[in-house]
Amino acid sequence: VSEFNNEIPPLSVDGDFGAGTRASLEAFQRVYGLDVTGVTNIATWDRLYREYVGILSTLPESYFASSTVPYSGTVLRLGSQGDDVLLLQRYLNFISNTYPQIPKLSEDGVFGAQTQAAVTIYKSIFGLNPTPIVGADAWTSITSTYRDLYDGSLASQGQNPNRDIG
Repeated sequence: VSEFNNEIPPLSVDGDFGAGTRASLEAFQRVYGLDVTGVTNIATWDRLYREYVGILSTLPESYFASSTVPYSGTVLRLGSQGDDVLLLQRYLNFISNTYPQIPKLSEDGVFGAQTQAAVTIYKSIFGLNPTPIVGADAWTSITSTYRDLYDGSLASQGQNPNRDIG
């Protein structure tokens, strides 16, 4: 979020919740009208997630290449709506370029019958229990498949995208 809002100090990703992370978190809380506690409570996490997804939804796919959004904790099913469903539809549409059994979807953010069918087919192809819902396991599988296929599409013809260079 700090990359797109200069009121929030950037931080290095080092796995340590140190002074820099706390300062960035407190700035985020201040900017977005939350209680400034320096603690990632539920209200802060929810707002951070909404801002993150909102930013991603405005960017062209080429900006973030194979980056994907982590599982939000919300199970997606028939009737679900919103940014998570829209991302799911985008990921499935990209995957369907390689797996044409998965039908193309309208990217409208509504988990309707077509999205349900695409999820069930995806899960069947990839050895998951073919239930028509997307929980943590299905989301992780779909985003992993998307990243693998996207990264592979960047290789030149004849190049092995899985080969380490260096």
